[in-house]
Parts: sequence; C-alpha cells; structure tokens
Amino acid sequence: MEFPGTLLIVSHDFYFINKLCDTILLFQDGKIQRFDMSLKEYEEKKKSMGNNSLQKEEEMLIDLKISAAIGKLSQLTKGNKDYEQLEKEYNDLLSRKKALEIE
Repeated sequence: MEFPGTLLIVSHDFYFINKLCDTILLFQDGKIQRFDMSLKEYEEKKKSMGNNSLQKEEEMLIDLKISAAIGKLSQLTKGNKDYEQLEKEYNDLLSRKKALEIE
C-alpha cells in the first residue's frame, strides 16, 4: 500500500482488489474502460445507476471527445502531420459511438 508507483493487479479476490486499487480497468467486449474509483465504489455505482446509465455516461464522454476532435481538426490542414492521427482518432470515436447505440 506504500508503493508510490503503478501496479497492474489481476485477481478475483474482491477484498484484496478493493484494499489496494483506486483505479479499475474493465476489460469487456474487446474494449478497456477506466474507472477512477475502488472496486466497491464501482460496484455500488453500477447497482445504483444500472448498466444503461453507465452506457449513457460513456456516450456523453465520447460525444465530448468527438467535439474536441472536430475543433482540433478544423484548425489543421490535410497535409499536417497531426491531421491523419486526429482523423483516425475521430473515426474510432464515431465507430465506438455507433457500437454503443446498437448495444
């Protein structure tokens, strides 16, 4: 608990994870989601909000990222070195949003 660095812990032991971890990486359906909370807090939030609300929260976050990408893209020209990477990121966000809408 005193270690100042980052540890990647994989365990099925709820007590162990809850005592040590303050960030959860959820690997599900080929995707990774980050939650800056303990496992107990995550479970409580999941119960109180239901899966549909968590999905809505993720959709809103994706919408914000899409808006930010559009703003940045509007300031760049196609020949710019950052343009192609940002355009790929934008398209990935659109694909993720469409996948959430289908779920």
